[in-house]
Amino acid sequence: MLQAAVLGLGTAGLASAAYQGYGMARDRRRYPPPGDLVEADGRKLHLLSTPGAGLPLVIVAALSTSAIDWLPVQRALAPGIPVVLYDRGGLGWSDPGRRPRTVAQMAGELHALLTAAGIEPPYVLAGHSLGGLIALVYTVRHREHVAGLALIDSSHPDMYKRLPAGEWFSSGPGELLLVTIRERLIPLGLVRLADDLGIRRQVTDRAQRIYPPDAAAAGRAFLLSPRQRRAAVSVLAHLGRSCNPARPYLTDLGTLPLAVLTSSKHDPSHAPGSPADRKRACWYATWSVLQAEFAGLSRNSRHTIAGRAGHHIHRDDPELVADTLRDLMSRGRRPGTAQPTALPRSLLVSLSGERPLPIRRLFRQTPHEITACHGPSLCSATACADNHSARPRPSVSPRCSTDHDRQMVHRCDRLSMVASSADPRW
Repeated sequence: MLQAAVLGLGTAGLASAAYQGYGMARDRRRYPPPGDLVEADGRKLHLLSTPGAGLPLVIVAALSTSAIDWLPVQRALAPGIPVVLYDRGGLGWSDPGRRPRTVAQMAGELHALLTAAGIEPPYVLAGHSLGGLIALVYTVRHREHVAGLALIDSSHPDMYKRLPAGEWFSSGPGELLLVTIRERLIPLGLVRLADDLGIRRQVTDRAQRIYPPDAAAAGRAFLLSPRQRRAAVSVLAHLGRSCNPARPYLTDLGTLPLAVLTSSKHDPSHAPGSPADRKRACWYATWSVLQAEFAGLSRNSRHTIAGRAGHHIHRDDPELVADTLRDLMSRGRRPGTAQPTALPRSLLVSLSGERPLPIRRLFRQTPHEITACHGPSLCSATACADNHSARPRPSVSPRCSTDHDRQMVHRCDRLSMVASSADPRW
């Protein structure tokens, strides 16, 4: 009985490997790289850029996300803004990267790519999730090369320590090791065969859900790629080693134009009241504090909270991401140019509406602009009550005023709410 089971597993493994090899060769023929393969640090990395005027916007994607995942945002910003997408080592069409796959290593990889591609600094960087940490590390290392920074629901160096236990992102080394082993044991060949035959089309359905229509087939190939899985697993295995050393990079960025874009409390892909929705609610309060800490790194920051978007804001609301990046590009400046002017005193209204906050106190507490509502349909007491208790106050727009665990000043227009943190944790 045992021998038969072992023989069956061995046969299935061989069949999976054979079909996977056939499928990978077919994918390479069908889906050539749409961009350029740039030799950087001894490896070929895929770079997909669009022409435009002004400073180049470089987008740094999440843990296992390829460049084509950001095509909708790139296209929304074209033709005016030059947008640079790229595949990190092992993802998309890029060769495997150097190990260990830590944030510091990947920031160095980005620098080597931009240099080899001849893309002249300064850049405006936009990083999503783990890409946010990479962009932050790059910014601190190469301040003279960065004219603006966007952190889009970015990973935080302290998230393992401060987020509630029980989630993969707050797991210790042992739990992360189990996750990586489980991922490596998935027989991709059999998954591919079942998807091709229509028995279980989970991969195709997912690709069609997350990629634009003209890139969904190539995206499916990446989801079934063992090279991409190895790259993702390698990064996952070193997340702890990536986050802890990144903490010193939470440093004062002066008046560098900074945009922080945070997901909403409720992910639209989760049914209201579902286990996934309740689990997200448990850690979202801490996550929002971590995001606000990013906004406090610069005295020229704007913090936007998406109204209806989960962690992948660029998929749920690409228009919001594009608008945020356009605004950042308009604020981006070449190093050495004039500093931004202080915020008008007329915007500084205390939470009680009685008098403006003292300028000295406001700037000592690192002010930043924050938008809690996006679009007129969301700018209402009902929408804001989802995350805060809403009640209008004097000198504050009656459509959207909130209580929070911070002192805030509000003007509920798009990109017009100015906040100052009074919480010593910030």
